[in-house]
Amino acid sequence: MNKKRLILYTLILLAILGVFSLIIRDPLVLIRSMLMLIVFATVVFLIFKFVFNQQTNTDEMKKYKQALKQSKRRYQNTSTKASKTKRKRPTHLRVIEGNKGKRKNDDQATN
Repeated sequence: MNKKRLILYTLILLAILGVFSLIIRDPLVLIRSMLMLIVFATVVFLIFKFVFNQQTNTDEMKKYKQALKQSKRRYQNTSTKASKTKRKRPTHLRVIEGNKGKRKNDDQATN
């Protein structure tokens, strides 16, 4: 086994044993500690969300979001048009009728 996995499994086992010992000794302590953990995690999450949300509301981010919306609208419209009608484009090459045949005839007539 990998050393990291062994350490991880050991920590999980110790955590499970600790939870069971708390349940056996005093279940109210376990419930109280779980509620405190949930409240603490929620507060930390809200703080981080508020801080990072403040940074993303810069002028550059607003311009980026506006450009993203325009791009989505543009590609959404083109994809619906392309699926409705599929016409074959005319080729850009064309045959140019030259004077090759006339030259051969003229050269043979003069000889």
